[in-house]
Amino acid sequence: MRAESIGNKQSREQGSSILEALIALAVLTLGISAVIMLVFANQTLKLDSETAGEALYKAKDVLEDKRALSHQDFNSVVPISFPLDSIYSKEFAAADLTPCRKEVTSRITWSTEQARPQKIELKTDLVDIPGAFALGSDCDSGITDDFDNPRGLVSEPLGGQGATSIDAVNNRLYVTSNKFPPLHNVDLFIYDFDPILVSLTPVAALDLDQGLNDVDVAGNYAYLASASTTGQLQVVDLAAMARIDSATRQLPETTTAIGQKIFFYNNKIYIGTQYLACPPTCPSTQNNEFHIYDVSTPSSPNWQGSVNINHNVNDIFVSGDFAYLATSDINHELMVININPSSSDYLKHPDDTGFGYDAPGSHDGSSVYILGNKVYLGRKQNTPSSSDDFFILNKNDVLDGVSTSDGLINSLDLGIQNGALVTGIIVRGQLAFIGLDDPAFGLKILNISTMLPPSACAGFNFPENSTGMDMSGNFIFTSNKSQDEIRVIYDQPTACIP
Repeated sequence: MRAESIGNKQSREQGSSILEALIALAVLTLGISAVIMLVFANQTLKLDSETAGEALYKAKDVLEDKRALSHQDFNSVVPISFPLDSIYSKEFAAADLTPCRKEVTSRITWSTEQARPQKIELKTDLVDIPGAFALGSDCDSGITDDFDNPRGLVSEPLGGQGATSIDAVNNRLYVTSNKFPPLHNVDLFIYDFDPILVSLTPVAALDLDQGLNDVDVAGNYAYLASASTTGQLQVVDLAAMARIDSATRQLPETTTAIGQKIFFYNNKIYIGTQYLACPPTCPSTQNNEFHIYDVSTPSSPNWQGSVNINHNVNDIFVSGDFAYLATSDINHELMVININPSSSDYLKHPDDTGFGYDAPGSHDGSSVYILGNKVYLGRKQNTPSSSDDFFILNKNDVLDGVSTSDGLINSLDLGIQNGALVTGIIVRGQLAFIGLDDPAFGLKILNISTMLPPSACAGFNFPENSTGMDMSGNFIFTSNKSQDEIRVIYDQPTACIP
């Protein structure tokens, strides 16, 4: 009996040892498996980290290349997709925010061995400092609001004499008027705008004799297109708040023209006049509507040359080596003049170079704006039937000299009335702000990618007809024909409710 108990005890002990060994083996197997999994996980994490690091390097490399390119040719920084680089897809996006500022994005995408999609995206702004200086430091920083619900913020009357143009620089407004004595004897008004208090404060009111049609401010000087036939170009010293009499110029090669539009760019002034009839024929040195002055010394403008446009110059925008003109030529609403003195096409007529655009129909060009590689053209609606009066054009096609009918990207009928016209165009990112001399509309806002308003409220009407427009940050400034000649428009914080 005792021997049997001892045998059973030994059997149980042997079974327990086998079980313990099996448990130990299982624990050891699990431990080894965990270690192996951890090793492979670490290898995967290391590989992912190395891949992400390589992708980050590639994204930085693309940005630095484009940053360097922007110093050479700012407008050449455009969106691009690259060929597949090993496992990486590379994409570079560029959005024009203002004429001197772009938002750029370098994007790298790839997939891991486990087919997990990965992405690295770097975003920054590029600034065209030489371009900003060329514009006389008059280059807006851009907008942050969506402008889905614009409304008037503050307005200022000038006594009913009407305003002809407006320029906003560093929260100071310069407003011109084509005065009519004896009731009105001031033709340049200067106001300070306080964006915090939302107020306009008069700074100066100057009498410059003949009335003014346009103003462009650069640095400490205001350059003015005068309604005079003997002093179409005038310059005001803004430090002294007085006209520089020695800088007043009668345009050469003209007879009865008045100054109509003016643009400062790279220490030169570009001034356009109304059409000058020239019966029956004109030599090349008579009745020219487009002129260039060097104003490196503002007190002594130096005339550089002129071109006989043979039509009204209704607007001017200068960018790079070219001056873009909105004209009354119904076969050449957009004329482009080469202004580079070293070019063989220097100051040649667009009929000879082919630079420009002929929009369909018989409507005068009235406004022009350049942003990046696009040209924005506005027209006057001068027939009872509706037709497109806002155009987006490819700048390279406009300048190819091949055809004046190519280059159209998109166009739109703004719905303005017969006789109304586009008085100003400003583009900020994807939004186009369009000023209108129309009794039913004062301002329209469009998404240029869809040619639709960003909301049902993206427009603003006011009782005065607009004559000009400028922007500074999230504020729009308009000059108007009557009543409240100055209006400040902003985007309401409340959502759009049609």
